[in-house]
Amino acid sequence: MVRRVVRSILAVFLLMSIATAAGAQGTFEANTNRPGADIARFPVGPNPLDCQKACAAETRCMSWSYNQRAMMCWLKGKVQPARVTPGTISGVVRGAPPAPAPQAQFERFCREYADHAVDAANRAGRAGCAPHRAFRNDFVADRALHYNWCLRSSEQVVAAGRQSRQQALDSCLAAAKPQAQFDSFCRDYANHAVNVARRAKASLCPSNGWYSENFSGHYNWCKNAPEQAVVAHRQSRQKALDACLRGSP
Repeated sequence: MVRRVVRSILAVFLLMSIATAAGAQGTFEANTNRPGADIARFPVGPNPLDCQKACAAETRCMSWSYNQRAMMCWLKGKVQPARVTPGTISGVVRGAPPAPAPQAQFERFCREYADHAVDAANRAGRAGCAPHRAFRNDFVADRALHYNWCLRSSEQVVAAGRQSRQQALDSCLAAAKPQAQFDSFCRDYANHAVNVARRAKASLCPSNGWYSENFSGHYNWCKNAPEQAVVAHRQSRQKALDACLRGSP
């Protein structure tokens, strides 16, 4: 217990001394991240001042972030809004830092984002929509996954993700029939196909590959086929039966 307290006190003094040394090269923000606008990423030693110095030496670098556990440095081409992140140190070398958004406000933003993502996933699931290729988690109904991702991301990235998900859902819903209506369409198609097959059998019509009394086969084929193909098959099957009943070759 005593050792733990001593280590904590030493860590505080270390951060204070580093912050004092950093003052000449910009701000030094403990437990703070400035996500986004990365122009470079590379490992550095255990001293976050090395990350700050690298930013100062790079004319494009406006701010930086340093992860204490990974000892990784991120150089940033803009002064991104600050976010409370334990274990991360950030700073601004060039330009005035924007006022950080209140943490509670950003958490509300992420809760709303996660609620929207789960609602979109549920609606997509009911409509049978496939996820957008570029965003594998677009239609995953996992609120914690979306919320935690939002907390780790910049507001601009989150807004772009929400917009992409909504566009993918809107496109799917616009192209898809309501499931109940499509099921009724396929049941009608299958019933028609079975009735035609029975009439053809009773009239001794040659099969020509059109006639089958397998309701499930017709129904399942319809569910996986484009509507235009289903309509064309139904018309062709009916024409084949009509030709047989008229005595045409």
